[in-house]
Amino acid sequence: MSKALPLILCGRHAHISRAASDALKPQFDESAKEEIPQLLHKHSSFNEQIAGVVFGGGFDQKSFDRIRASVWNYSKEHVPDGNLFTTWLRNDLKTKYHNNPLIPEKQELYGQEVGQRAKKRLLALLASGHLQPPKDKVYFF
Repeated sequence: MSKALPLILCGRHAHISRAASDALKPQFDESAKEEIPQLLHKHSSFNEQIAGVVFGGGFDQKSFDRIRASVWNYSKEHVPDGNLFTTWLRNDLKTKYHNNPLIPEKQELYGQEVGQRAKKRLLALLASGHLQPPKDKVYFF
């Protein structure tokens, strides 16, 4: 992969998210500076499509569903064909991690571990053709 693929990384805790973001590099470049629907729309041309939206463990099913619905609602109003497809990745909360995010001294290590697991899943999806072009599917890591 010659150029980092753009991602949107969503995390509830900035220091954990920074560590996860660092672990995703250099293959993936995250950004969450704008609202997700507008960011997906801005980058909807094939040459600059967002490769995926990655959610950390701080988002429960209800929060995830609400964010995903906001993308669909935005698409219906602002996108000519009504589709802002993206790949959705969620932290599998059943997965055991070596570092406990509840222990302040372990949070950065936990973030790195989350980023490494997400990166491994993203690279597997990319290799199997499930990441590009985005297909509006949900995968767990």
